[in-house]
Amino acid sequence: MKKTPFVIALILICSLFSLATVMVEPSRFILKIEPGQKQTGVITVINAGLIPTTLNAVLYDWQLNEEEKLQALVAGTRSDSLEKLIKFNPKNFTIQPGQAQIVRFTIEAPTDGIEHKGIVFFEENIALAGDGIGANVTSRIGTTIYAAPVDVKHSLLIKELRPFLDDEQINLLFSAHNNGTGHLRLRISYYLQNKQGKTLKEGSINELVILPDDEKIVVEPITKLSSGEYRLLMQVAFYDIEQRFEHTAEFSIP
Repeated sequence: MKKTPFVIALILICSLFSLATVMVEPSRFILKIEPGQKQTGVITVINAGLIPTTLNAVLYDWQLNEEEKLQALVAGTRSDSLEKLIKFNPKNFTIQPGQAQIVRFTIEAPTDGIEHKGIVFFEENIALAGDGIGANVTSRIGTTIYAAPVDVKHSLLIKELRPFLDDEQINLLFSAHNNGTGHLRLRISYYLQNKQGKTLKEGSINELVILPDDEKIVVEPITKLSSGEYRLLMQVAFYDIEQRFEHTAEFSIP
């Protein structure tokens, strides 16, 4: 009998999450702003659930951890924070089921020559209490914002782009350093061919994000190969940047 309140609390949490479903549009802004100017934007927050939801809009800094997952930080922690550049309204609101709330923001152009970034999370706090057992559950969903001056520098130093063999498995190795002042989003495509030029396999690594001053190492397994001569055609393409990098490597399997 002592476990009953805990079980009820868990059921209540699951029920609330299943009834309140929040979505945001768009999920990302990438802005380039003229010096001395401001740019505005609109975030649409939608309650697609069955119960009203009360949300708080909170700005955070963010970075990628060692597992390439977004790690939220208190706003103002990083030198590329949006904390002093952005204003948004409203910050607290309730949305009825099936309705939407418009959140408007204004961002000033950075003056330090680098890209600034942040994430606006829309957070809902659910307080549960009963028989001396209390808990606060926070659910949140967010929109990522990049804001850069128009003269932001985009530069990528590709250190390695080649095939390598590991226990009969051919892999694609990509190593690069972002030595610019703005983030890069790129796509790596490859075509594996035999000596006669027949394509044996093709694939891609989609939307790889490299933040300024970050280094990225990617190992993409392709396939196992028998003895013979092959070539690997590789291409690095950028989102919102026309420049591309192509490289072909010939190799043999003994």
